[in-house]
Amino acid sequence: MQAAESGALGAPFWDGLAARQLRVQRCCDCRNWTWPPQWRCGRCGSWSFEWAAVPMEGVVHSWTYTPRALGKGFDGEAPYVSV
Repeated sequence: MQAAESGALGAPFWDGLAARQLRVQRCCDCRNWTWPPQWRCGRCGSWSFEWAAVPMEGVVHSWTYTPRALGKGFDGEAPYVSV
């Protein structure tokens, strides 16, 4: 997914990164954090979400290096690291 995709469910995440902010989806009713982005809250069923800016710091507990594309359509996307 790219930031240029207007109307995409994850667009606020990509827009935040472009603005040097880390934004995560949060339910407005039960306050549950949601990742990856969803249309409906998995905890309370609400359709109401906000995108909250969170600190861009943390502790890395695990990481994976992927040396090659894992499927069709991902050519040119590897290698990459998932943290």
